[in-house]
Amino acid sequence: MKIVHPKAGHLDFEELRTFICQGKKNGWASGAHPVNLSNGNKNYTFRMGDLLYTDNYIGEQGFMGMELVKFKGVPIWGMHYSGILTFPDSQKSELNRLYFEGQVNSFLAEMLRKVPNNLPFRGPVGVEVKRQTAVGELAYENVAIVCPEIQMDGTIRKFIGREHISFRPSEQVKASEVFELDYHGRLLISDACIQR
Repeated sequence: MKIVHPKAGHLDFEELRTFICQGKKNGWASGAHPVNLSNGNKNYTFRMGDLLYTDNYIGEQGFMGMELVKFKGVPIWGMHYSGILTFPDSQKSELNRLYFEGQVNSFLAEMLRKVPNNLPFRGPVGVEVKRQTAVGELAYENVAIVCPEIQMDGTIRKFIGREHISFRPSEQVKASEVFELDYHGRLLISDACIQR
């Protein structure tokens, strides 16, 4: 499958999916500092040949943003997201809060670097991944819902999903959600531009 756009030309979907993954791995998940924009937003960019990936977001503990891929200057794929990090009662002191936030962000970045090529939205899809920390156990999960066409032709036309991280301080305590993020996105081109 490929994109054949009247202004931009030909682009294979496998190349697009691979590029989206590379953009994510070279953005927030890389640990690099974003560019601070004059409107208060933070921005990451990644370029490879004729493809440009941008991730523009605002906020810290609660945040929202948008990822966009352009091919020869033409927007062809986009994703919106919004999320929040909350702190359990055991992590309310400033020192504990900073340590805990660092642990959650480190774990999230690790998961985002494992973005699957066939579903290039966030981290691993459909599996629970756990990490033990000094203050307890963190568990990551990402559930993506895609339109039926993706399973047949791999075009990632439209999708929604939710990822979350739960925290369990000990085996005797029930896990609680400490990070959540909702996302949705789609191809930004018409079906007429998609060819076998």
